[in-house]
Amino acid sequence: MKSFLTLLFAIIFVQFTFGQGTYTESQRKKDKAKLDSICKKSPNSCLNYAEVIGVNSVFRKYAPRKINKTQKICFNKKFEYISTIDGKTTRGCFYINTITGYVALFNTDDRNTCLGMTNPVPGFDMIIASKIGESLTFRINSRGEKFVYSQKPLENIRYGGSINFVVKNVNSLLSNFREPFTNQNLPTLPYFIEGITASSAKYLFGPYYAQRIPLKDYFGVFGLGYYTDGMGNTFISLAVESIDQFIKVVKITDVNECFDGSKFKNGDEENIATNEQSINDRKKGLENEAENASGNSCNAAKTLNLHKTQVLNTELIYNNYVKGGGNPMSKEGLKLGSKAQDVRNEVIKHRLETELKICQTEKNIQTAPSRNSTAGQLSTYQKKLACYNDAVNDLSNLEASLKDIDARQGSNYGKALAEKNVLYFQKMRDINLDCNFKKGKLQENPMNKGANEIGDKLREILKRR
Repeated sequence: MKSFLTLLFAIIFVQFTFGQGTYTESQRKKDKAKLDSICKKSPNSCLNYAEVIGVNSVFRKYAPRKINKTQKICFNKKFEYISTIDGKTTRGCFYINTITGYVALFNTDDRNTCLGMTNPVPGFDMIIASKIGESLTFRINSRGEKFVYSQKPLENIRYGGSINFVVKNVNSLLSNFREPFTNQNLPTLPYFIEGITASSAKYLFGPYYAQRIPLKDYFGVFGLGYYTDGMGNTFISLAVESIDQFIKVVKITDVNECFDGSKFKNGDEENIATNEQSINDRKKGLENEAENASGNSCNAAKTLNLHKTQVLNTELIYNNYVKGGGNPMSKEGLKLGSKAQDVRNEVIKHRLETELKICQTEKNIQTAPSRNSTAGQLSTYQKKLACYNDAVNDLSNLEASLKDIDARQGSNYGKALAEKNVLYFQKMRDINLDCNFKKGKLQENPMNKGANEIGDKLREILKRR
């Protein structure tokens, strides 16, 4: 699951090509003159904007390349930002190398991220992503152990290209007002991705403004950072706004900060070894469980053990694939990984476990008279039986819905996995597997709290994407 959550942090670039439309060089000059006028009205307003936007700025020397984790990884720009998500405000920083396209993002929500990366301490958690879709995650655990985890790029995905950004309010182009951001009061207009209804507003600072601008070759995070148009002009996205989030850049600083990850051990190898040991331990446990199941009169016991064994085999196949150097982000890797991490397996396990409880509860009801059970105990057994049967029906319906997602998504394994995870956490809140009664009253579903916590984390990751 870790690899798929990490993927939500990766910088994904969409690629397709189209022309400049009817926007002319004459109109561009007029827009530039207007920007000159706006910037020169105040001595604190974007005085040096020509150094960071236009044709002779950030993208002039840009040459994307792979990350070499054995060498120092350096950055020349630091972006300080304030993020407000669902009313919660945090501060942080990310770093950009405008030559290589590297971006460094911290997985911690505190101001310590702005202290840089030169003296990492326990709790350090940083992702460095490249323009070609790969990333490295550097972590230091509470014991001071240093590990690096790699994220390979998706197969057959071309990075770069351009996409239309449009102004919804055409009248804003005629106004002299521009929303200022950063300590330099850089003037911006809100743009949206054309054709995407739920697109968030991105406040762009650039050498000109038009109703439609084709922007490409983005590097940054959260939608903040640098873009370039078809003529090589650099634009900067300084704020991103949607219904429940607002992230804005408060300062951009020229820096010369480097990170040395040469002493970080290969965490992927550690994970593979740990998973292998876990699989072997669970295999032994299932072998012992199989002996007990063979003597159990409830058929669900044998079926449950067989299902767990089959799932364990899919985990072993995937672990061996990665151990052999396979790319988890390739089509084959996503296929094997999605099978090993499929929540449908969990639903089937829940259903079989509940069917086993039904069998055991029915035995309790049948033997109640011989055990001199009280009327209250018998009533509780009957309530549990009804509750378990309801749970089995709900789990069967959820299993069918998850199968429908697989059929609809086909070979889009990553998207199917993500969609099934969301549906699983939504539905399991309402399915009570414990059926725990106290004083005749059904107790709260324990899955509800856990699903809420995980759901909140997933939503926050998606919003910060």
